[in-house]
Order: sequence, then structure tokens, then C-alpha cells
Amino acid sequence: LYRRVEDALRGSEAEVRADVAHYVRLAADHQPVLDVGCGRGEFLASCREQKIEARGVDTNERSVADLKQHGLDVLRSGVPECFAAIEDGALGSVLAMHVVEHLPVDALIALFRESARVLRDGGLLMIETPNAESIAMASSDFWRDPTHIAPRHPAALTVPAREPGFEIEEIRAVHELPEGVRIPILESDPPELQ
Repeated sequence: LYRRVEDALRGSEAEVRADVAHYVRLAADHQPVLDVGCGRGEFLASCREQKIEARGVDTNERSVADLKQHGLDVLRSGVPECFAAIEDGALGSVLAMHVVEHLPVDALIALFRESARVLRDGGLLMIETPNAESIAMASSDFWRDPTHIAPRHPAALTVPAREPGFEIEEIRAVHELPEGVRIPILESDPPELQ
């Protein structure tokens, strides 16, 4: 069932490949990479094309079977057990695209703790999640996926990321909000009431 939800909501393969291109470029200098929640495998396929050493984990049986059939290195596992067999400092990067909004708090904290353990010095933890600061996303679009637990505000990710020692290098919106859903900011003081 989740795979059908993902196929309906995630976007086309071309759209997702465009979205992952930034992370592929970062991973090229931080190998090997673990894709946590690899889903349909667009990141892994892009890494293979760029000769980047990458493997993935996902809890969805169908996704894992499909990706294995296409020759990608994937295992069926979730957070935190997906990190159990990985040695300390063995990875250059960990990617979690559209994963943290599915995790209960204890698993979210484990994602940060275990990523810090398996990443070598200078390694990258790359997280992408729906924009909790967007009213349209947090109040409506987010809830189209029945497996979402909660929107994750940047502050809700920054604090647990710093606990095991991560430095926050970048927080950015991947997609600009469409004009029709932006709330205008007043540039000057509001007019006085009469």
C-alpha cells in the first residue's frame, strides 16, 4: 500500500532525479553513502550512474525487491537497526530524504546518534523533509500521506542533530513557495487605525 501512496504523491522519476541531483553532487566527495529510506531508488540509481559507492535501506518490501532486481545494493531495514552492522566512521555520508517525518521521536534521535557514529570526520548527514514552516504544507499537503507522523520544523531537527556533535552547515527550502500561497510581508509599519 505505501508504495502506491509514494507513487501517487512523490512525483515522477524525472522530477525526483532532479531533486536528488544536489545530494548526488555532495555524495561524490563523501563516499560511501547510505540512503536511509531509499524508496524507489532514484538517488541510488543516480549514484550508480556517477560511479558513487552507495547502498540503501528501506522498510518497504516491494521497493527493496524492485531495487534489487535492478542491481542496486539495498536491504530491508529501518532506523535504527539499519546502522547495526556498520562500523564506526565507515561512511562518508548518510542521506534521509523524506524520512524524518515518518519517524517517532526515539527513532529520530537514533538517526542522529547512529549517523554520527558511522560517519567519518567531515562526513555529511543530509536530510530533506517537507517544509514545516509552510502553512500550506503543514496544515494540508503534509497530511495527504497517511504514514506521516508530524512535520519536522528546522529547530526540531537542529537541536537533536547538535547533541551527537553535528554542525549545521545549511538549511534551505528546496522548492520555492508558489505565489498564490505566500503570505505578504509588510515592508513598513501598518497604517494606524482611524
